[in-house]
Amino acid sequence: GELGLDIPRLKSSPTYLNKRKRQFMSTSTRRLLAIPKSFCIIDPHVHYWTPQHFSWLEGLRTSGDWKANSGREFLPSTYLEETRPLNIEQTVHIQANWTGEDCVGETEWEQQLAGKKRNMGHPHAICSYAPLHRPQEAEEILERHFAYPNFRGIRFMLDFDQNTPEMCQTDRDYINDPEFLSGMKLLNDYQGQIFELQVCQSQLTRAAELVSKFPDLNFILNHAGFPLSGEEKRVQWLEGINAVAQNENAYVKISALGMWEGGWSGVDKITGTIEDTLLAFGPNRSMFASNLPIDKEVTGDAVGIFDDFYRAAKGKLKLKMQDIEALFFHNASILYKLHCKHGDNLRDNNAPEVWGGYGVLDDKNNR
Repeated sequence: GELGLDIPRLKSSPTYLNKRKRQFMSTSTRRLLAIPKSFCIIDPHVHYWTPQHFSWLEGLRTSGDWKANSGREFLPSTYLEETRPLNIEQTVHIQANWTGEDCVGETEWEQQLAGKKRNMGHPHAICSYAPLHRPQEAEEILERHFAYPNFRGIRFMLDFDQNTPEMCQTDRDYINDPEFLSGMKLLNDYQGQIFELQVCQSQLTRAAELVSKFPDLNFILNHAGFPLSGEEKRVQWLEGINAVAQNENAYVKISALGMWEGGWSGVDKITGTIEDTLLAFGPNRSMFASNLPIDKEVTGDAVGIFDDFYRAAKGKLKLKMQDIEALFFHNASILYKLHCKHGDNLRDNNAPEVWGGYGVLDDKNNR
């Protein structure tokens, strides 16, 4: 098929062909991969954690929820093993509700992981939490975060919708809160850094106004704005992501599709959402991300997440290879200030125009 592998014909024995196929197959589902083994990937949304350091995982593991198994220990060595058939160059750890009063502990611990030889530098970038709704406290915390070389920005989860309490990640809506906006100004003053923007789809149009207030921050919309099923909800989501995308300092990560509905798996289910997201943001302001370990519970296979993205981009949407490279690698390398050995091979005209900002990630309860 168009996305299948061209098995060499010079060696046609069944033994050779079977061996050749296995080199490109996912280890858990044994699927024949469309994505080339040498294709370079930066994964801009991963959670490295243990129940010891992120105690809320214990509750997740016993919840009976479809995501329960993702509450296991997940370290860079785990990630590298589960994605072994892929060429993952670098990863970015995203805030995950650190246990303890000092949120800088998350950055410190992730930086220690990156320094261990067996982890091969993962995570190469870190986004953590700061209490932006308490700006006087946040100012000192930001200074301490930035003492760590891999630190890149903040995620203060803003997800709040009274009609869907299961989706709320905070106690109230902070988007227009004066104290929170003062904290955001602290970030804006740093210029060129990242704010990981996570909201419910019902908040997207107001989130667009937030982005416009801080032009020197790079806002990265998490999980494509959490699209939901149903025609009315789809219209709301489309209106919202297009509003956010009107801001030139707004970017998007395509991941966790259908997360609040048990996840959408398979190329046919995700291609339409990918296409709509790319129509809003364009390929130069979009990135594919795994959201591991959580999204593995949708596909049952970590490798399959990226393989499905590749099949959708190349096979279904027929994107140009330079746009596919931008989605899988180049945009993340620019935004997260990463320097990979394959970077020189990528086309400079794919680089997004980076505007400004600062970032630090958030805690689920905004402690």
